[in-house]
Amino acid sequence: MGLFDQPFTVWDVTNPASPRQVDFFFIEMNENTTNSTYTSFRGNRKWDIGVQNDREYFFISNNTYSATDQYGQTVGTSTATPIFSTPLLYAGWLRLNDTTVAPYVDGDILEIIAAGAHFVEPGNVWSFSTADIASKVSVDAAKKDIDKINVYPNPYYAFNPAEVNRFNRYVKFNGLPQEATVRIFNLAGQMVRTLVKNDDTQFLRWDLTNTNNFPVASGMYIAYIDMPSLGTKILKLAIIQEQEVLDVY
Repeated sequence: MGLFDQPFTVWDVTNPASPRQVDFFFIEMNENTTNSTYTSFRGNRKWDIGVQNDREYFFISNNTYSATDQYGQTVGTSTATPIFSTPLLYAGWLRLNDTTVAPYVDGDILEIIAAGAHFVEPGNVWSFSTADIASKVSVDAAKKDIDKINVYPNPYYAFNPAEVNRFNRYVKFNGLPQEATVRIFNLAGQMVRTLVKNDDTQFLRWDLTNTNNFPVASGMYIAYIDMPSLGTKILKLAIIQEQEVLDVY
């Protein structure tokens, strides 16, 4: 890649009354010796349209052409040019379908026309609103998804891979509807914690503490999940706490 004279010029004719010559770049496809389909390679430093596996990628810049300013490089050298640091109008490649005919001859004009007003310009702002979109909930579909409700990790074996430190331990219930109440019992039938969910996510965390905010003991727990209008579900959860090491004595 470098700066080499080409037998054509590129013009921005958005304003026909004042056409503007702009910079043009291209990259010749490198030969790939591991792929037998790449049978040719035109590393000739000229933009000439190739077949499917012999592409010439072109880039039309928004920079006005200047014969004296070549990005600080000398014409005819192979130093890499700053293609992707310049504002671009168009990019792509053309494919030669008929190899028996020259891709272009003297006097040919290739015109690129944008379909509609799809240009992105500085200051463009796009916005959308979902205020008028009514929320649609299918109770029957939601009931079918009850089987997908689960808790992770299970068993909880001393840590959760998603935890960021040992002071923020938790398991996460997933697949829950918007409203749900999760009551957690030990095997003696004692309720150790009640969690209430009312949001649009499917997740609910339990920080492995009881109602008094103390860490629960290692053992088996039963999660009774009550979902209004949908029903209930019961999950078994094993908690194995790590050995506690006091920071102060």
